Amino acid sequence: MTITVENLTKKYSSGQEEVVAVDDVSFEATQGELFTLLGPSGCGKTTTLRCLAGLEQINGGTISIGGETVATPKQSTKPEHRDIGLVFQSYALWPHMTARENILYALKARDWPKNDRENRIEEVLELVGLPEIGGRYPSELSGGQQQRISFARAVSYEPSVLLMDEPLSNLDFKQRRRMRRLLLEMLQEVGITTVYVTHDQEEAFEISDETLVLNTGQKAQQGTPQELYKNPTSPFVADFLGEANLFDATARDVDAAAGVAQCEVRSGGTTIEMECSFQDESVLKDPIVVIRPEDVRPGAYTDGATVADERNRWDGTVSHQFYRGSFTQNIIDVGEIRFKCKTDKPVLDEGQDVSIVVEPSDAKLVHDEV
Repeated sequence: MTITVENLTKKYSSGQEEVVAVDDVSFEATQGELFTLLGPSGCGKTTTLRCLAGLEQINGGTISIGGETVATPKQSTKPEHRDIGLVFQSYALWPHMTARENILYALKARDWPKNDRENRIEEVLELVGLPEIGGRYPSELSGGQQQRISFARAVSYEPSVLLMDEPLSNLDFKQRRRMRRLLLEMLQEVGITTVYVTHDQEEAFEISDETLVLNTGQKAQQGTPQELYKNPTSPFVADFLGEANLFDATARDVDAAAGVAQCEVRSGGTTIEMECSFQDESVLKDPIVVIRPEDVRPGAYTDGATVADERNRWDGTVSHQFYRGSFTQNIIDVGEIRFKCKTDKPVLDEGQDVSIVVEPSDAKLVHDEV
């Protein structure tokens, strides 16, 4: 079942002010796709999900599920008539009911055939890998088990669409990682169109087919995880998705056909020349350069060694290092211009002089943001 959202707007009144929580957002989640709404707290992702669920009356735009319009500013289909399943951050299990009874409650509410209810409960408990805990109460289950029962309840009546609101945020780090893999396996098995809300970039990247990044209620960028990481279109997206070196720049010599420009990059009293790539000429006015730390490659040391002639090569000093397990984050100062540089081994030392090289294709120009 396809979910289509066109120009969605949701406003709230706050005293004398009107707050726009979701501002003219459009997207489509296709049949069987795991579509993620990703962004920081307050960006509008949960509000968007609540609008999809029918828990909020929208102020603008339309929402359609399977080609049927379920929400406009003038009419709204009730949540129970939208053929959706909901998985909440808080699990939302009835504490006085066993796991089995929680699932049974959902089947009764959706008029699941009475003679088939027990078989269906067994099926979904098997799906989530917990066939033996049906008789336990929520207080007797771990956080991960409660979330799996919440998932089992949501898919038990075979909804056309599944909506999940930060379902793993209450779990610890290791549990989240285990549950992500399990959740992905379960979703692939049921093949249901899913809209998933999270603020965790790693989580979104691991499970998503398509991701929409929201910022202050607006659509910042949409694409596959790989597209978003490799080709961010704004400083916000570049900085929110992982780490990035962000520099003010002035584009001078432009080769529009090749999509490259010679730029001046400046910070404090330091200015360096840098060849950068771009996809749209509109970014050439007041651009920002985005370079991922892993794309800053340390070359030979400058104390007597030679480095092959590269278009983007500068000499600097390692001012700080931060060990992070699988890699080391190096801070390399080229005058007052500071580069973050990832290395998989601590091959550099603080205070060491070093050259760094950046391929022009890895120095991307994006729009400055007001």
